[in-house]
Amino acid sequence: MDAGGVFFSNVNEETPFLTSIAERYEADPVVFQAEVAGRQHEYESDERTAHEVLADCLLAAGGALPLGLDEQWADELYLSCVSGYGETFAQVERVRREHPRLRLALANNEAAHWDRLKNDKHGHFDLFEVLCSSWVVGEVKPSKAYFDRALERCGGERGRSVLIDDRPAVVAAAEANGLHSVLLEHPSGIHAALDAALERLGTSIGGTR
Repeated sequence: MDAGGVFFSNVNEETPFLTSIAERYEADPVVFQAEVAGRQHEYESDERTAHEVLADCLLAAGGALPLGLDEQWADELYLSCVSGYGETFAQVERVRREHPRLRLALANNEAAHWDRLKNDKHGHFDLFEVLCSSWVVGEVKPSKAYFDRALERCGGERGRSVLIDDRPAVVAAAEANGLHSVLLEHPSGIHAALDAALERLGTSIGGTR
């Protein structure tokens, strides 16, 4: 399961996070957001930290960082922009109870530091048997390498695995790589999305239907 758009708001796309950073450091907000979009894979794969990438993107957008990026401020801003979707947490707990043999994996693109900050506040790691976050596997969705490494980490088979994600391109890539997939168009549809995922898996997972 993805996290942004499923368990949490998509911070970069749906909140004032990036524009607030650009404003504080007097960077061009349009250029800054474009720079982050083009380079976020660097922190999602854990090649570099999110703070390092943000600082470089601010400089590329004409920002002024005489004392560097205020990392604590940036982290506090990030957490203030994260909204957790309680219904998703509740529905995943339901599925875990009803299907105890189901092996759930977190399959999100995120910086390691920010994922841990969210977990400290919301505890989403505890809902999963396996963490297949981009920073864990060292690859990002929707690359084939990501799906290969995630499946290897899960010990799963393509035909018996299903991804729930809010991005059509990721869902299409998962299908192209032999996984079942369900597109979650809005967090309010999580109950139906989980039931659709279970239907895709059929009876192989055990538990009740």
